[in-house]
Amino acid sequence: RGEIHRLKIGGKRVNQLYTKKGMMRSGYLHNRTVNRFMISGKVEVWTLSHDGTEKKTHNTGDTFSIPPYVPQVLNFLDDSVLIEYWDSSEDFRCYFYHPYRHVVNIHSSVINMDTSVKHVPPLFQILVPQLHLEDKSQLAVKVLWAFTGVIFGTAVGAYLALNPRQR
Repeated sequence: RGEIHRLKIGGKRVNQLYTKKGMMRSGYLHNRTVNRFMISGKVEVWTLSHDGTEKKTHNTGDTFSIPPYVPQVLNFLDDSVLIEYWDSSEDFRCYFYHPYRHVVNIHSSVINMDTSVKHVPPLFQILVPQLHLEDKSQLAVKVLWAFTGVIFGTAVGAYLALNPRQR
């Protein structure tokens, strides 16, 4: 699909992405504004608005920003290099937005002829924190919280399925 280089420059988080034509990335939303600069190539950016999915194309030399908590997909129309950075790296979080992430996963599996993607999205939208692996001291805590969330969500879902409201 390409390469991602995660950097810290002056204490700030900066990513450099190289992505091949026809590939998709993201399916995420962030708790901070994400700023991007197109070094080369062309990308179609999908963002979720109240009216549905909006699509806008950006070319070499363009800059664009995505506000906090706006789900996004990057659909690369040419081989592309872009830089992305956040207004603040403090307390940075990245979440999957499952409806968009599912599109990215299916697209990638079709492009790569990879039949191992078996993910079935939920009927409702859930935000799942992405693990920050550079903070390995907290990995066990994050895994425990994720596991606890899955168990709790399963229990609540089972309860609601077995006890429908009387009207």
